[in-house]
Amino acid sequence: MFLRQQRLRCSTSSLVIIILIAAALAAQFRVFHRFLLLTVNNEVADENNIDKASLPPISSQPNTHNTKKFISSTTTNFTFVRENRRPNSIKILRNATTITTTIPSRPLSISVQSLFPRNFTAKPKWAYAFLVSGCENSDNRKGYQGFLNNIVVAVQRLRDLGSVADFVLFVQMSSSTKARSLPHEEEDLLRQLTIDVRYLLRMRSHIHETFYAVVQEKFRVLTLVEYDKVLFLDADILPLCNLDYIFFLSDDTVGNNTTQQVPPASPFFKENVIMAEQTEASNAGFFLVTPHKGDWSLLQQVIRQKEEKALTLPWPHFDEAEGWGHVITPPDYWRPLNGSKLHLWKWHAVFADQGLLYYWTKYVKMNVSIVIGDEIEHWSSTNGQEKVTLERVDKGSPLDAFSCIRRSHSSRMQPPPYRDFHHFTGNSKPWEFSNLSRPILETDWRPHNSTMKVGRRLASRINTWRETLLKVQQMTNHNFSVLKDGNSSTNAPSCPPRPPPVGRFSTYEAMIAHIKAKMFFGWQHYERG
Repeated sequence: MFLRQQRLRCSTSSLVIIILIAAALAAQFRVFHRFLLLTVNNEVADENNIDKASLPPISSQPNTHNTKKFISSTTTNFTFVRENRRPNSIKILRNATTITTTIPSRPLSISVQSLFPRNFTAKPKWAYAFLVSGCENSDNRKGYQGFLNNIVVAVQRLRDLGSVADFVLFVQMSSSTKARSLPHEEEDLLRQLTIDVRYLLRMRSHIHETFYAVVQEKFRVLTLVEYDKVLFLDADILPLCNLDYIFFLSDDTVGNNTTQQVPPASPFFKENVIMAEQTEASNAGFFLVTPHKGDWSLLQQVIRQKEEKALTLPWPHFDEAEGWGHVITPPDYWRPLNGSKLHLWKWHAVFADQGLLYYWTKYVKMNVSIVIGDEIEHWSSTNGQEKVTLERVDKGSPLDAFSCIRRSHSSRMQPPPYRDFHHFTGNSKPWEFSNLSRPILETDWRPHNSTMKVGRRLASRINTWRETLLKVQQMTNHNFSVLKDGNSSTNAPSCPPRPPPVGRFSTYEAMIAHIKAKMFFGWQHYERG
């Protein structure tokens, strides 16, 4: 009996030893396998270290080493898929025609030049556009300065990431100032950064100068007819990747700049590109348009028609069935990120810029690609019909290959272009922290909220913003006041910043007050030039 117990104990001990050895070997295998993957993929930068990755060289010449010749086709349906055998390349499938474009193994962002045909030499006519309003040439009220600083950061980031586009800034001075332009030091800064500044007419009064009215000025991008494509970015957006791929995938003039005697390939995107959000049909802080002559005048007619009708409607002076002038009936619909197909004009700022953007691109121009999470819907009108129809849907996150941020297995990772920029929404904007003379910590307090911490993700974004502004300060010798020593070592909201000059969002009250004042002055809300 005793011998049996001893043998059993020995067998159990041996089994335990074998299990431990197997576990150790498996762990070593996983480490070795991870090393092989990192070696093969050349340590592709992930979301946490994209700022540490080496920057691609900025050159006016195409990257011929990573370029495959484009083959034109007259067909229109194509999509992007990643090859399993070659993880650093994608295929553009267009019916029977296959075009392979090699993608660098470790880019901070995809070099758009590597996507051009080999003999492409002409610079594309693309532009990023921004808007800052409520500006004053005095120290009394400078709530606009944070947004102006963010635009400086966005431009510098895009240039560092290899953008080949121009930059246009629309500036609207406040109705409460007699100044006609920004302070000289700010104009000099923008000039050094080669930002094209265009001043808009001021509003007649503070009643006209509401958030509802100001956000309509972002559609001034339609006046930039000298450009083939214009991508508008809100003044509180931080680019994380080179966003030029959105221009490239929507521009049919790229093929016309080559010497090949073949028709250009049809672009992947439609003329206009918008993005859906969690509960909204469109995000008016990030959209691409193709400007045409007469578009701005036509847009003013759309706004006038909607506002005249608003005066005849009961509170809130907006028809959720007809919206900006179109009743959405099946099989037509609008879809937010949650996947529901809806028909009422009912989402945030639907009576303002976000509803106007959706109506303009889909029901006036009838030519739009709508990014909805990892799907892209393409809407158009065929054969001259006065009805927009769904042409096709591309699924499976077709833009993954163009993002500089590696896709992880986390379910929280958003598809591009969502993950390729950060929108500082609410009151957690970088310039609202009381002390940016040091890096922000995730344990710092958020502005205006002594019970909520910053968190790792937001701290990383703010520090990227801060480092870029420091770089511009060193390049231009312009002293940014936001980078000076603050009043708090923990960035607690002890000294709240000046509020934005026209508020933070549109309201029905401000909308109807603006419309009534506009009608009183003969539907003219700008001062006389």
